[in-house]
Amino acid sequence: MIGELRALTEGADHGWLAASGETGRLIAGRDWSATALGPLDGWPPALRTALGLVLRSPVPMVLLWGAEGVMLYNDAYSGLAGGRHPALLGSPVREGWPEVADFNDRVMRAVLGGGALSYKDMELTLHRHGRPEPAWMNLDYSPVLDGDGRPAGVLAVVIDATDRVRADRALAAERERLLTLFEQAPGLIASLRGPDHVVEFVNAAHRRVFGSAGWVGRPLRDSFGDLDATGLIARLDAVLATGERHAVEALPLRFRRPDGEEGTRYFNLVFEPVRDARGAIVGLLCEGGDVTDAHRAAEDLRRSEERLRAALGIETVGVVFLDLDSGRLLDANDAFLRQSGHARAALDSGALTWQGVTAPEWRDVTARALAELRATGLCPPYEKECLRADGSRWWALFSAKRLPDGTAFEVILDLTDRKRAEAALLDETRSLETLNRAAVAVAGELELGPLLQVITDAAVGITGARFGAYFHGELDEGGERLHLFTLSGARVEDFAPLGRPRATGVFGPTFRNEGVVRSDDILADARYGRLGPHHGMPRGHLPVRSYLAAPVVSRGGEVLGGLLLGHPEPARFTERHERLLLGLAAQAAVGIDNARLFQAVQAANETLESRVAERTAELTEVHEALRQAQKMEAVGQLTGGLAHDFNNLLAGIVGSLEAIERRLAQGRTADLGRFLDAASSSAQRAAALTQRLLAFARRQTLDPRPTDVNRLVRGMEDLIRRSVGPGIAVEVTGDPDLWPARVDAAQLESALLNLAINARDAMPDGGRLTIATANAPLDARAARDLGLPPGDYLRIVVADTGAGMPPEVIDRIFDPFFTTKPLGQGTGLGLSMVHGFVRQSGGQVRATSRPGEGTAMALHLPRLVGAPPEEEAGRPTAIPATGRGRHVLVVEDEPAVRMLLAEALEEAGFRATLAEDGPAGLRLLESGAAFDLLVTDVGLPGGLNGRQVADAARARRPGLPVLFVTGYAEGAALGDGHLEPGMGLVTKPFSMADLAARVAGMIGA
Repeated sequence: MIGELRALTEGADHGWLAASGETGRLIAGRDWSATALGPLDGWPPALRTALGLVLRSPVPMVLLWGAEGVMLYNDAYSGLAGGRHPALLGSPVREGWPEVADFNDRVMRAVLGGGALSYKDMELTLHRHGRPEPAWMNLDYSPVLDGDGRPAGVLAVVIDATDRVRADRALAAERERLLTLFEQAPGLIASLRGPDHVVEFVNAAHRRVFGSAGWVGRPLRDSFGDLDATGLIARLDAVLATGERHAVEALPLRFRRPDGEEGTRYFNLVFEPVRDARGAIVGLLCEGGDVTDAHRAAEDLRRSEERLRAALGIETVGVVFLDLDSGRLLDANDAFLRQSGHARAALDSGALTWQGVTAPEWRDVTARALAELRATGLCPPYEKECLRADGSRWWALFSAKRLPDGTAFEVILDLTDRKRAEAALLDETRSLETLNRAAVAVAGELELGPLLQVITDAAVGITGARFGAYFHGELDEGGERLHLFTLSGARVEDFAPLGRPRATGVFGPTFRNEGVVRSDDILADARYGRLGPHHGMPRGHLPVRSYLAAPVVSRGGEVLGGLLLGHPEPARFTERHERLLLGLAAQAAVGIDNARLFQAVQAANETLESRVAERTAELTEVHEALRQAQKMEAVGQLTGGLAHDFNNLLAGIVGSLEAIERRLAQGRTADLGRFLDAASSSAQRAAALTQRLLAFARRQTLDPRPTDVNRLVRGMEDLIRRSVGPGIAVEVTGDPDLWPARVDAAQLESALLNLAINARDAMPDGGRLTIATANAPLDARAARDLGLPPGDYLRIVVADTGAGMPPEVIDRIFDPFFTTKPLGQGTGLGLSMVHGFVRQSGGQVRATSRPGEGTAMALHLPRLVGAPPEEEAGRPTAIPATGRGRHVLVVEDEPAVRMLLAEALEEAGFRATLAEDGPAGLRLLESGAAFDLLVTDVGLPGGLNGRQVADAARARRPGLPVLFVTGYAEGAALGDGHLEPGMGLVTKPFSMADLAARVAGMIGA
C-alpha cells in the first residue's frame, strides 16, 4: 500500500488505477484533459493520495475535489449512485445531484472552509432510478488538504441507512400496532420487568378488572397486595428462573375490585418470558382472562354430572341416549343393559336401535313416540313390551326428552314384575269372576245341559286349558264306557268317530272319586297307554300333553261325573289350577243336585206353574195400566202448568188492552206506551212458550248455539222468583269472567226452571234458593270423577236449604219415573230430562245432599272455544216504507191475522190483495194480476194447504217468491218437505215490522 501511494505521488504511470476495481478502470481509461481536473498525469499528489484511499475502501466513499466538488468515488459508492453511474463520475456534485444541490452547497462551503460535518439518518429525496424516492444516509464529511495544508477537496463517507431506517420505522409501527392490539384485546395483558416484576404496561381489559391504571412503574406485589396465598409471585419467579412458559387454569385471586368490593375471582393465565437481543430474560408478558362465570358453571356442571352419574348408577332405573334421526342407541347405563340383557359391546358397535329392542307389535307406538319427541321435545310416559337379547320379553315404562344437540335421553323403569303381578291378579280376578258367573249359573240354571256347559267353559277359562269336557259318571252295562255330556274348545263331532272312552288307568281314578289327576305330560305317564287296542289316544284324538281331571261328587258321595281338561303343551297346569277345578267341581255338584231337585218339583207342580203364569199376565196388565196412568198424570201436570202460565200471560195482554180501550174512550193517550209495552212483552213470552211447547211435541234434537250463560240466568231471574213464590229468597251470583258455552238455550232455561221448582217443593216452609255460575277447569282426576274428558267447563249450581235427601235416594233421582213426591204430585221425569239434556250437551250433572241440610245440583257444561255469543239485537218496532207499490198476494184463513198482514204491508208501501183459503188464492193467481210475492199460511182450509198453493203458483209463474207463515215449529211446519230457492218461512207470532222487512228483502232478492 505504501508503495502504491508513493507511486501516485511520484507521478509514475497510472496503471494502478486499472487494478482498483471497475471505477478505477473507468478513471484510468478516461481522458480528463477537458475537465477541471486536467490530465490524469497532472493531478496533484494530494488528489492522487486521497483517490487511492477512496478506490481501495470497501465503504462507499466519494472525493469532491475542488471548489466545484468534482466527484471521484469507488465501486461501493457506484452502487449507491444507482442509474446515475457512470455518468456521475467526474461531474460536479451540484450537477450530479441537482435535487440536493442546496444541501451539497452548504456542505462544500463548510468543509472547504476547514470544518467537518456528520449526519445520522439524514433523509434526502434522490433520483437514483429515474424517479424521486426517499433515502436515509449516514454522512461524514472531512477536508482533504493540499501540499500547502489548505483544504483542496472534501472526502465523504456515505452509508445508505434506508433499509435500516425503514426497518426501524416498521418495527416501531409494528410495536405501536401490537400495543394498540394489546390495549384493545378482550383478554388481560400485562408486561412485567425485572426480578421485582415491575409493571410496564396493562391493557384496558386489565384496568377494567383490577383497576390497575396506577400500577405502571410499581412492583406487582405492591400494587396487587398479598399474593402469597395464591402462589402467583412464586410462579412468576419460576418463569424468570427457568425461561419456560407457564400456564395455569382457574387460578383464584382475591383482590379489591374497582367498585370497592373485595372478593375472589378465577383466571386462566399464561406467563411468557421476554428476552433481549442477547437472549437474556428481562421480563414477563402475562396474558389471561376472567373465567369466574365459566369456572362456576363448570363446577355446577361437575356437580350436576356427579348427580347424573349417581342417578345413572341406580340399579333399578335404566337410561339410554339415542339419535333421533336413526333411532340408534348411542349410550346406556348398566341398569338398562341388565334390563335388556344386551352386552355393552353390542351397544358400542352401533347395532342396537330403539325399534330393534321393541317387540314387533309395539313398534308403531314407538314410531309415534319418536315423532312426538322430534316435534315437541318431550315424550309423555308410555308403556310397551321390549325384547331382550335372548328373545324374551320384558315390560317397561318410558319417558324421554330431546337434548339441544339433536339427541335424546330416555328413562326406563322395568315393569316386568309389576306386570306379572297384575297379570296374576287379573288372572285371579278373572278366575273369581268366572267362578262367580258359574255360581250364578248354578243358582239360576235348572236345565242340566246349559248348566254343565257353563261349568265346562268355566273350567277351561280358569285353568287356561285348550280343551275341556264333562263326562257322566254312569258306566255302561260293561262297567267302563263313559258318556260325553259337554265339550269346550272343540266340536262334539270331532269325538263322535272316536267312540266312548273307558275307565282306564288315567280315567278310572276320577270316576272312582280317588282325587285329582294332574300330569305335566300324559304321554310319559305310567298310567297311560296300558290298554288296547289303542294303547293311548285313538287316531284323530285332540292333541293332549298336559292333563287335569277332577271328580264331580254329590252331597251323598255319589260320583256324578268328571271334569277333564287338556292342553297340547306340557306342564301347563299347577296346584292352583287343581284347587280352582275342585271348587268348580263342587259348584257343579250343587248345580246338578239342584237341577235334579227342580226337575222333581217341576213334575209335581205343573198346575202351579200355569196359575203363576196367569197371575203374571194379570200383574203385567196392571203394571201397563199404572204406567199409562203415570203418563197421563205427567201430561196433566204439563197442561196444567201451561194453562197457568198462559193465564198469567193472557191476563197481561187482556188487561193492557182493556186499559188502552178505557183511556182511548176517555181521551187519555199520554201514557198508553207502558200498556202497549206490557201487552207486547206478554205476547212475546207467550210466543216463546208456544215455540218450546211445539218443539217438545215434535221431540226435536238439541239446537246448541253460542250462549252467554250469565245473561241467560239474569234473564230468567224474574221468572224464577215468581215460580218459587215470595216465601223463598232467590240469590243469583255469576262469575263476571264466565266463559261462553255452546248449548241449547231453551233447554237450559227449562232445566234451570225445573230445578228451581224442585227446590221450591223441597222448601214448603220457605228458605233460600241460590243459583251460581263459575268457570271450572277440570284436571285428569277431577274429570275422571265426573266421567268427563279433561278440559274447561262452566259450572252452574242450583242449591236450596230444603229437606235434603239420603244417599240411597240420591243414587236414583235421575232414574226415569223415580220421584220422592207424594202420589199424584210428580212424574219422576223432570230430573231424568235434565240429566239427559246435560249429558247430550257433552256435560255432567251431579247432586249432593244431606237430610235436613238441603240439596245442590251442579251442572257442568263444556266451554265454547271460539267466537263469543253475539248480543241480541233489539226487536224493531217501526215499519219502514220499502214497498214502492209492489203487489203482494196474502192467503190467510184467520181474519184477524189477515187484517194485520194487510195493514203492515200497506203501511210499508206494498199493495196487498187478500184471500181467505187456497182455492181463492189460486183464482186470484189465475186472474192475470201481476204479483211480486206470495205470502201464504201453511195450514189452510178448503182442501189446499199452503205448500200446495205455492207449488201451483210456481207452476203458473216460475220464480215467484213465496213466504210461508205458520203457527207450528219451524222444523215441523213443512214435514219432510224442503224450501226451494226463493222461498222463506216465518213462525207465528211475529212482529209486523219483522214481516215487512222480510217481505222487502225477498222481493229485493
